[in-house]
Amino acid sequence: MNVDNATIEQAAADCERDGYCVIRGFFPVDEIDRIRQRVQRYIDEVVPTIPSRYVMMKDNDDLNSLFRLEGMDQFDSWFKYLTVDERLASLTRKLLNDDFVTRRVEMFGKGLRVDTPTPPHQDGYYFMLKPNNALTHWFPLDRADEENGCIRYVVGSHKKGMRDHEVSDVFGFSLGLVDYGDEDEADCVAVIVDPGDLICHHSLTIHRADGNPSDRKRRAIGVVHYGASCRQDKQAADAHSKNVHARWAQQGKQ
Repeated sequence: MNVDNATIEQAAADCERDGYCVIRGFFPVDEIDRIRQRVQRYIDEVVPTIPSRYVMMKDNDDLNSLFRLEGMDQFDSWFKYLTVDERLASLTRKLLNDDFVTRRVEMFGKGLRVDTPTPPHQDGYYFMLKPNNALTHWFPLDRADEENGCIRYVVGSHKKGMRDHEVSDVFGFSLGLVDYGDEDEADCVAVIVDPGDLICHHSLTIHRADGNPSDRKRRAIGVVHYGASCRQDKQAADAHSKNVHARWAQQGKQ
């Protein structure tokens, strides 16, 4: 679709109020089809050649349990177009009130019949930015609903600042909120989306997802943009990532 000013203004208002926004039919169906094909090619041809830390599966012997591909633009130049896509760029500049730097392109999945939840968290705790002003664009390659693990957002949580996190025992999600409780859950809404739809959420917005006990895939592409005026504590971020992956490797998960 053409991202007209009215669409951008409405998305900005929704994101300011709720911490996230949804734009239906943002991507043409044929573009989503091409992305699906390139993801499959990536799995078949690229995954066997890259370090295991960039590929996460619940069961290393079962590709159906694949749930994360990190740094896809780093290992396959085809995905670089998403880092400079002007449709996403226009939204980001408006929603962050800043220019941006692209962090990476990822695939977030829920493996078939893998009933492992994504713990409640704020992306910004991982990013270690000052100020913490970043945006995740998340668009499904398969329908994401309550049966197969759609994202659930705590509405308005981005206005309450960063919450304390602790080490999580969920492989692939190293941190989770310390004190997620009934009040948070009361404000938590399931966001059901179809291929072509786009979700944007702020780095301070609390979100979680249930597992996927179904026989349907739940794949999505994520593109993260940092506000250009932010500064990252890169040393701390790199140290955290190194420690997490070392722990997972020690546990035989990578």
